[in-house]
Amino acid sequence: LESKRKINLLVLFVLIGVLISIILISLLTIKNAKKKQLIAEQEKLLEKQKLATTLKEHELQNIDLMLESQENERIKMANELHDNLGSMLATLKLNFQNLKRQKEGLIDEENKLYEKTDHLIEEAYQKVRDMAHFKNSGIVGNEGLVPAVKKMADKMSVLNLLEMNVIPFGLKDRLDNKLEVSLFRMIQELCTNIIKHAKASEVNIYLTQHNGTDINLIIEDNGIGFDPKAVKSSDGMGLKNIEKKVEQMGGTFSIDTIKNKGTTIIIDIPL
Repeated sequence: LESKRKINLLVLFVLIGVLISIILISLLTIKNAKKKQLIAEQEKLLEKQKLATTLKEHELQNIDLMLESQENERIKMANELHDNLGSMLATLKLNFQNLKRQKEGLIDEENKLYEKTDHLIEEAYQKVRDMAHFKNSGIVGNEGLVPAVKKMADKMSVLNLLEMNVIPFGLKDRLDNKLEVSLFRMIQELCTNIIKHAKASEVNIYLTQHNGTDINLIIEDNGIGFDPKAVKSSDGMGLKNIEKKVEQMGGTFSIDTIKNKGTTIIIDIPL
């Protein structure tokens, strides 16, 4: 009996050991499976992040290509204006002045007509020259960003209808030309949007450089405001593309707008 009891006890211990082993193996198998599942999920997440990064880089590359294409078109158009239309207008003005000199004893009405026509030809010629001078991506000659923005604001202002003010601070030195071009195009696009949609009578453009470390751009208007969520991507640079371009440059882009109380757009770009 004692021997049988010992055998039964041994069998019991063996069964308990086998059961514990099965439980441990099951736990380890479940843990390993969960670990594999977690690794698979992490790999899937990494793949999604890689795909999202690739798509974003591709989108930003498309924006850069679009902007580069726009600049090339502007340069091409400016060259065409300068080389062809500009020379034609200059020749026309010369011929017209020669014709005027040959006409002696003009009566007052004819003389006024000649003067007015001469003035219109001169104005057309100067406008063509101004457009041709913008072929350097909107930055006029070697003057830099602030003078270019001031000239743009002056041309966009309309007496008794729209006043555009440029308030620079701290921009004593020239910036990198590529940065100046990008900022100018952003300002130009935002101001064009204001003219088209905001029904504003006053626009303030603040250009600030803080201690040479970053550039702050604020454009505010007293127009009708809009819903930023309703803005759709369209041809040209567009708000969405400006925002993405700013992000690509490591900056921030924000819009503060209230219906019938105007809009303020703030752009911060590190140097």
